[in-house]
This record gives sequence, C-alpha cells and structure tokens, in this order.
Amino acid sequence: MASKEQILEKVAYLLVNAQKRMSERAERILASGRTDVDGADDDFVVPKQIITALLEFESKQYTPFNEEDRKVFLREVANMQYF
Repeated sequence: MASKEQILEKVAYLLVNAQKRMSERAERILASGRTDVDGADDDFVVPKQIITALLEFESKQYTPFNEEDRKVFLREVANMQYF
C-alpha cells in the first residue's frame, strides 16, 4: 500500500510532466493562429482560456479506456473535487 508521501511524490512527478506538456501545447495554441494574439487585450482573459483548454486536455490524458474502469475513475475524481 502506498503511503501519503509516496502518493504526493507521484503527484509532484506527474505535475512536472504535465507542466512541460502544457507549456508546449500553449505555444502550439498561440502559433496556430486560432487566437488573435495581436488583438487580445492585455488582461487575463486569453491566458485563462488557454489554461482552461490545457487543463481539460490534461484531464483526459489519464482517463481509462475501459468503460467500467472509466466510470469508477470519474466517480472518484468527482468526489475529490469537493475538497
């Protein structure tokens, strides 16, 4: 059985990898031309849109393919979001 410390170490490892992927993907989003960078206001609207897109993409990277496993996984994730 994993200890709290082992779980937190794994979370930290996954976060480092996710941050790298998200930074690369943010650059691809901006390079795609889909977002009007030159016309964007100097506020946090576009960065928040990008972060939201990145987090939604990342959330799908760990979801099991098997339907029954996916249901259990997503139920647990939903329960964790209350804390």
